[in-house]
Amino acid sequence: MNSEYFINSLLNYLEDKLPAELFLEVQNYITNDTIDGAEKMTQAERVYNHLKEHGFITNMQCHLLYGIRHCPSVIRDIKKKLLYEGSLFYIDTEPQKGCDRYGNKVNWVKYLLKEKSLCVNLQ
Repeated sequence: MNSEYFINSLLNYLEDKLPAELFLEVQNYITNDTIDGAEKMTQAERVYNHLKEHGFITNMQCHLLYGIRHCPSVIRDIKKKLLYEGSLFYIDTEPQKGCDRYGNKVNWVKYLLKEKSLCVNLQ
């Protein structure tokens, strides 16, 4: 099986399974050439770059776009690095609710990259 056939089969399968917006993002990512040096990045670097570009990421996006099976551990590593470096950014979580393909209620988390607000007390 060649890679083009595999990619087309994967996209055909995912088209009916994913919301349209997420499918287009996955399709765009899969069909474009890999970014130079991306294969040398760590999982944390890939996710952090995604957060900087898009502002948020979900567990499903981590899995589908980057092959990451456990997003929370990667997010934890990024949080530690941001804290250690004294970054002006932090990662926040936003609970999400929805339904799975069977109509069951499900919950998940959206991870958001936010800028720390600097408050100065002038008194």
